[in-house]
Parts: sequence; C-alpha cells; structure tokens
Amino acid sequence: PDYRNEEIAGYRVNQEGERDFFKAMGFREGDVVRKVNSMNMTSQSRAEYFIGEFVKSRLNAVVIDVEREGKSQKMIYLIR
Repeated sequence: PDYRNEEIAGYRVNQEGERDFFKAMGFREGDVVRKVNSMNMTSQSRAEYFIGEFVKSRLNAVVIDVEREGKSQKMIYLIR
C-alpha cells in the first residue's frame, strides 16, 4: 500500500514475480494505483474486488488512475 496521513491512498506497483505482465500493461516499478474505474483504492478488499471481477470476465473496460513520479495519468484498457 501507499499511505497518506496514515491511511491507504493507493497501491504501489511492485513488479516482483509479475514483471512481464506489468511491463505489457504499461506499469513501471513505483507507480501508485490511486483509482480503478473511479473507485479510490483505499483498502485491500477494493483492490481484490476488481481483481475478482477481471478474473470472472465481468469487466469490459478498466480505467486506472496512476501516479507516476508525482504526476497523475489515466491508463485505459478495453477487455475482449
């Protein structure tokens, strides 16, 4: 997790074990995922919810708000 004021404010990308996947998705080591589909990533259960929806093929698109080197950007993925 990435903390602000002692609360979870996102999740820092750690490519350990999944380096090829993260690289293919455009993530870099140290990126911080702040939101997924406009939902703040403030708890592990929220992150696990989106992983579960992806695994169950219930998502058509995913918009990920990422902070990279102090700057925000959106990463948009269409799922087929």
